Amino acid sequence: MVALFLSGGVFRSLAPGLFGVGIPSIWIWAFSLVGAGVFSSLGWGRARTAARTQSTACGWVRRAIRDRQQALRPEPNDLRTVQRNLSRLERNVESDLGEIRPDFSRESIARLSAIRGEILTEIDSPAQARILLGVLGAYLGATLSRSPGWAWVWRTDPLLKQFAFQVSTVRKGEVEYDPFEAAGLWLAEGKKLELP
Repeated sequence: MVALFLSGGVFRSLAPGLFGVGIPSIWIWAFSLVGAGVFSSLGWGRARTAARTQSTACGWVRRAIRDRQQALRPEPNDLRTVQRNLSRLERNVESDLGEIRPDFSRESIARLSAIRGEILTEIDSPAQARILLGVLGAYLGATLSRSPGWAWVWRTDPLLKQFAFQVSTVRKGEVEYDPFEAAGLWLAEGKKLELP
């Protein structure tokens, strides 16, 4: 829009007989400059708002990661609930992450990396940050658990209630991977999203 408004004065200068006939050049240039200024300030305002929104969303994701605490002696029923919740997230991944055509492959992780900005714009509250952290972490863990030798280690955080599964990890031998922390660091800090 800024270029469109500025082009009015330029066209008037280049072809005064074709553009703005009967209107003084000073008025055309004034209108062009004022219009360009207005739309430029609107654009900068929106850019600042978007930057603030992303910064706030990143803060909520960091807090969601930091607030997780694993139960020392989880109840068996709590572990079954964690397993059910993660299974439900895996089944619903098509609706939650439809943009990346989820197929639990390592290539889908690369597709997921491409939409980080879009995901950050969806976070408008701490609860939404925790929900997206759960969806993304569950997808990373499910993708890795489909690789030979990797399996979920069910853990629970009783303080997180329906998000208690966010302390679960995926393990292969001695190597343990926290998919929820990896998803959070990717969202909040832009760290590369990689599976071991």
